[in-house]
Amino acid sequence: MKKNNLKLVTMGGGGGSGTVLRGLKKHFSNITAIVSSADNGGSAGRLREELGGFSVGDMRQCLIALAAEEKKALADYMSYRFEVGSLKGHNAGNILLAGLEKTTGSFEQALVVLEEALACAGKTLPVTEKPTNLTIKLKDGELIEGESQIYESQILNERGVDDIFLDPMVKINPLAETAIKQADIIVICPGNLYASILSCLLPQGIKEAFQQSKAKVILAVNLVNQEAQTDNMQADDYINWIERKIGSGRVDYAIVHKEALPEKLEQSRIKAELKEDKNYNLIWADVAGELAEYSVQDALAASRSQIKHDSEKLAQEVRKIAEII
Repeated sequence: MKKNNLKLVTMGGGGGSGTVLRGLKKHFSNITAIVSSADNGGSAGRLREELGGFSVGDMRQCLIALAAEEKKALADYMSYRFEVGSLKGHNAGNILLAGLEKTTGSFEQALVVLEEALACAGKTLPVTEKPTNLTIKLKDGELIEGESQIYESQILNERGVDDIFLDPMVKINPLAETAIKQADIIVICPGNLYASILSCLLPQGIKEAFQQSKAKVILAVNLVNQEAQTDNMQADDYINWIERKIGSGRVDYAIVHKEALPEKLEQSRIKAELKEDKNYNLIWADVAGELAEYSVQDALAASRSQIKHDSEKLAQEVRKIAEII
């Protein structure tokens, strides 16, 4: 199958972007993954605190997703998490990236080294040149600071989110800015609305870059809402949040899963209202991953984060859009 050579950019956190990229690399030959740089949790957060520099976890996941099949051994190593000793909890790929940042002198160069080593089918860029932090302002004025604290918060839905921003506010990475302006297609990847999706759309200059870009913007809508954070949200609610940051009417397509999920997950499935006055194109499609890998009991009891998009199904929907623009 011949690959499409349109300039395609993905934006988001590591997990959702990785899922999307694994499918897109089979269909597109010109891919740039722009990734949030506000992660402060887990192994990546520990390395950031101890060594300074970027939080590497989200970028690592994108590198692995774009890796060539013949580089599987190195990709598997980068996914390995130490289970004992002083390195317990650390991810081998995170340590490798953090070390390369020190030896090469820049995080961008560290990414280039690993892109070459993994024969990646695309580039990975942090959305900012400097690490930063994510902050949410609740409607009652309280602040929640830090990506991991926001991701784990159980009060966002109850008390309401007024706004989300970076602290310190930093400018968009010029390389990412150029990629957005020159893109033919931009895919906003699924993930936690606040900690993954919006965190990649907050740097100074993002809105201007989207306004100057002629790219068609596609939102791969989450399969389900996150409990205590986005309960009862529909696709339009996600789009409204995103367009607050990139400009009104800037989302051109939204891909929404149309098939029922197991009963306990179906209650949380994100839907879209069938209104004629939508200012975006609604794509109803079966894009959920197979649940056969879980037992029936496990599937019904699964946490929402275990239900992911099918990389290939989602890529096929993006390619269909690419072929008509």
